[in-house]
Amino acid sequence: MDKYYCRQKYLLECPFKSVDVAAINLTDDELNNIQNYTVPFNLFDYYVKYRRKISVSILDENADSYADFSRYVNEVADVDELLLVNDRPKTENPIIEEYSDATLQAYLYLLQKSGVNAVVVNHIS
Repeated sequence: MDKYYCRQKYLLECPFKSVDVAAINLTDDELNNIQNYTVPFNLFDYYVKYRRKISVSILDENADSYADFSRYVNEVADVDELLLVNDRPKTENPIIEEYSDATLQAYLYLLQKSGVNAVVVNHIS
């Protein structure tokens, strides 16, 4: 065990810089029409892509280790497309923004490496 604990250390240990985050923009109305990752396949999924969303803040708060993250991967393994909603607040601090960008890239890398078709979404009003 490491002498010092580092929160979400697994994120910065992967080759996240190899991922290009080409985010798409969706409005509130568009996001409201997409079901949350916890909703199982249902009638609304028959004629459209089996698509779900998850907020980055949910992963930030709950996926502290790779084992925690893997539980989320298992929940979304069967979706056709997972929208990773970047709901983090913007800040003027360049260090925090750089860390935020790096962990977002890492989430995307780890999801794609696990076979999940994930796309980053910027939430616009």
